[in-house]
Amino acid sequence: MAEVLPVPCHINTAAGSTTGFTFHPGRKFELVGVRFGSRTAITAHASNIGVVSIYGSDETTAVWQWDTTTGNDGTVTASAVYYTSDEEAPGVAGDTAKDFEAAATKTLLTYDGDQLLEVVNDQSGGSGVAFVDAGLTLLIRYL
Repeated sequence: MAEVLPVPCHINTAAGSTTGFTFHPGRKFELVGVRFGSRTAITAHASNIGVVSIYGSDETTAVWQWDTTTGNDGTVTASAVYYTSDEEAPGVAGDTAKDFEAAATKTLLTYDGDQLLEVVNDQSGGSGVAFVDAGLTLLIRYL
């Protein structure tokens, strides 16, 4: 079995804005897990929200998402690690499971060498919330 590699990514998005980034290693890979955390708490709210999304290889389907809307995923606890419960490696899983979305399939989690993995952080509700000290770790396996 191929080694699983962690790819750390920093999220720093001001309230009321949308940012994102792409990951492109130049060869075929599979997204096998996601870890998400923040040094400071991000509080849930009914309308003043932020959503972090990772899109599948079709570039339109969210395969992993954290939504701070009250009643969805809600508050991000300071220094907690939210992780996909089925991650295969490396190390010990975090504090709280946040699995792939129901739409995620093996096909959507597999990216060809000419495809981008896209991460979008959208603070669109109300004035949004700031994600200042947050980060993702993408767990990938080269194929």
